[in-house]
Amino acid sequence: MAPTSDAPGLIDSDILIDATRNFPDAKAFLHRQRAADGIRVSIVSAMELTAGCRNATELKQVQQFLERTSVLPISASVSQTACGWMQAFFLSTGC
Repeated sequence: MAPTSDAPGLIDSDILIDATRNFPDAKAFLHRQRAADGIRVSIVSAMELTAGCRNATELKQVQQFLERTSVLPISASVSQTACGWMQAFFLSTGC
């Protein structure tokens, strides 16, 4: 994982997944975020974590993590903006 700012913000599911896979950089980043300003994720990231669970034990771990995390809703305007960005940039950047 590339170095990144520790400024507060919305944490993407990629970092969360890396942390569950015990990647040291991701775990350290989340630890710093929790200590500084707390962890904030979108409801989409929360659902992605839930969808990735392979059994009841993993689901319980995700639920416990989300209980200590600010899970933020997505408004209609944010959804429209995100969709527009995907349409405008996905093919040119491939991500």
